[in-house]
Amino acid sequence: MKVSVIIITFLLERLNCLLELLEGLEKQTYRDFEVITVVDENSKYYNVIREKISCNQKVKLFFNKTNKGLAYSRNLGVRYAKGDIVAFVDDDAIPYPNWVEEIVNTYKEDENIGGVAGEVIPSWENNSMMWFPKELWWIISCSYTPISTLKQEVRNGFGTNISFKKEIVEDIGFFNTNLGKKRYKWIANEETELCIRLKEKTGKKIILNPNAKVKHKIFSHRLEIKNITKRAYFEGYSKAFLNSMHKYNVLLTESEYLKQLLFQFYPKFLKGLAFKPFETFKQLLVATLVIIAVGSGYLGYKISSRVHLPTHVAQRVD
Repeated sequence: MKVSVIIITFLLERLNCLLELLEGLEKQTYRDFEVITVVDENSKYYNVIREKISCNQKVKLFFNKTNKGLAYSRNLGVRYAKGDIVAFVDDDAIPYPNWVEEIVNTYKEDENIGGVAGEVIPSWENNSMMWFPKELWWIISCSYTPISTLKQEVRNGFGTNISFKKEIVEDIGFFNTNLGKKRYKWIANEETELCIRLKEKTGKKIILNPNAKVKHKIFSHRLEIKNITKRAYFEGYSKAFLNSMHKYNVLLTESEYLKQLLFQFYPKFLKGLAFKPFETFKQLLVATLVIIAVGSGYLGYKISSRVHLPTHVAQRVD
């Protein structure tokens, strides 16, 4: 199987991150892959990258002159790809050396697999950030549920580390471009929606392989209250959108996570107040803030009369 690794990037300040990612891909144990890098709108950044990677034969660089959002650019990446598998990784992530190999081997195990998700491990900018509770790692696009050592079927994975069979993505209509981050509008869940649609239309499985690992760089600004609140709000907004598109019961599918927060997280950290009061208070505060923000985002979509989005098909790239 040939793999097309797809990277979307647009911020010049991410240059060093991107180069570290490309260096990590050069160390892959599985060699039959190409790298599709789509640069959104930033022509200066595109020219700098082109100069830096001029000797890297595996990297194919493309310029998208108008930034229409992450989902749109991912669709472009799929169209440019020549591989049997399209694997997505963020421009600030670094894959383990066996990342591509683990992805390919998973597909080989069962022809009924349509997508493979992997583990996302935070790489903190500094150790002072490690107070952030794992139960909320989804805020920073990292694995937040207990990861089994065994492969298992899941509903969806994170866009930071997920792959699909290319022909399936094309057949079911690509990523929905109404979802996905667009500049400062953080509507998310485009990969979740694609996974749901993949299951509905093809019956194929999404498999989590915990050995397909990447490290995701977490910069300190991501733990700022403003950032956390905005991310949580649009998570709720996105979930409401999904609920309008599919047979997707948000309360049912997210109830186990909510129960974990209410009956495990809160009791555990209330006990911790006696030992680490300041750190524990921050954890309790941010968890409460996230729950309120997610609920507000969900209601915000429901009561909004100004936003009218298509709810039944994905938006293809012209």
